[in-house]
Amino acid sequence: MLFLLYYSPFLTPPTWESEAGFYSTGLGAWDFNGDGYVDLVVSNGNDMARQPLAVYNGTYSLPSPIPSRTFGLSQYHGHLALGDVNGDGLMDLVVAGFSGYMDGWNRQVNTLYLNRGDSFSLYPDWVSDSGRCFGVASGDVNGDGLADFLFSCGNDYSSDPEPARLYVSDGITLVGPVWQTRDSIYSLGAKFFDVDNDGDLDLFLGLSPGRHRLYLNHDGVLDTIPAWESDREGFANQIGVADVDNDGFLDVVVANTFQFSPDSSRVELYKNLGGTLETMPSWEIREPGQYFSCVALGDINADGWIELIVGGWWDPVSLFDNFYGSFTTTPSWTWQPPSPMDLVAENLVLTTVNPYVVYRVDTFIISHPAHVVRLRSTPVISVLSVSLDDRPVPFTVSPDVGWLSVPSDSVLSSSRLVVSYLMGGYPDLVVSNWEDSRGNFIFLNRLGVEVYERATFTKNSSAAYYDVAGRRVSPLRKGIIFIVKEGKVRKVLKR
Repeated sequence: MLFLLYYSPFLTPPTWESEAGFYSTGLGAWDFNGDGYVDLVVSNGNDMARQPLAVYNGTYSLPSPIPSRTFGLSQYHGHLALGDVNGDGLMDLVVAGFSGYMDGWNRQVNTLYLNRGDSFSLYPDWVSDSGRCFGVASGDVNGDGLADFLFSCGNDYSSDPEPARLYVSDGITLVGPVWQTRDSIYSLGAKFFDVDNDGDLDLFLGLSPGRHRLYLNHDGVLDTIPAWESDREGFANQIGVADVDNDGFLDVVVANTFQFSPDSSRVELYKNLGGTLETMPSWEIREPGQYFSCVALGDINADGWIELIVGGWWDPVSLFDNFYGSFTTTPSWTWQPPSPMDLVAENLVLTTVNPYVVYRVDTFIISHPAHVVRLRSTPVISVLSVSLDDRPVPFTVSPDVGWLSVPSDSVLSSSRLVVSYLMGGYPDLVVSNWEDSRGNFIFLNRLGVEVYERATFTKNSSAAYYDVAGRRVSPLRKGIIFIVKEGKVRKVLKR
């Protein structure tokens, strides 16, 4: 007889809640200002109100519940994505513009905010033509080491389908669209990843409603005809990508809400069968009356297997364990506020707010035309250096999927790519909440809190202490500190 022992890694109730008053939707986590702490950026408004973006700067403990800064433009913001558009090594911000019921479902603009090093610009550095786009995904389609963005468009509420469309970086800003679907559709979410391990980024496009699609990348150009479609229709909201069964190929998880369909809401796992996806999911959960809206994938307990977290509209946030390459159908952890109406989860992000971070150096051998690698650990919270054949090169990275792309024309035969980065050893969970009577939430991972060790300073210690910029600092310095002894990093502390 087989017994499964469940252990909840997340502390409940949530350790942090932002101030109420926003219809929060998109969510991103990164050390945007380079101070060694993970910052949060949230896009607000959705289909309910014209609202600004908000940033919550990280500190040595938890962020303030009040935004550190709100942006100048208020509109019906959808989701957001992160990537380096201009090759300066800083993570920029791109936000989808949706539409609002109270505004007659009028079109909005998609926006780009460049990272200035200490903060983002107050107003957009670029705006697109107007549209009704709820989702946005970051990639590097043309292999120049700079971030491109695919907007998922079309509003089923107002019966206004639109093509999904791709904008690419010209080294300064975004231009396009350079590619779009051949038909007008309803799409809320998409994800770039390397489905066939050929060193470039392919596109998974979720339809809402419709059959989900996969577009392959050939020589830096997306196919116009999908190479794969799901056998049955879905109503995709958000999408997650990870190697669930540890076979070296990335799998796809889709949260289908089915808000206007008699079919029950479901979360589906499409496994990768050696370079292509199965057309019928090999695992799913279905809950009539629930609206599964978002997913996050990550190794929560450092056991080497990817766990699944699911959120919904007016439904609990739940954790499903990985049992040797597939997920359990019964959650090992759930949370819901006393009033279920107070939680409408729009996005889930795994990052590290707890004091435990891990320093990694990954080395890859790649050959032209390949330009994409997959880092061995996620979530990525900061990239410290990227070198190709001992030369620094531009790059863009996915914090959750863990792909990193460099310029294809800089890659030779058997080039050596070295990436040093910080990742969350025991990631925490951040939830964006559409319900404006409550805020957004952070659930600390108890495993990360328990393993935290504070550094002690002794006068005769032979160790040296460095910050994330490589500067030697006092052992008492707050922030992310690298302890170097005998020429090697021995420990990374966050305090």
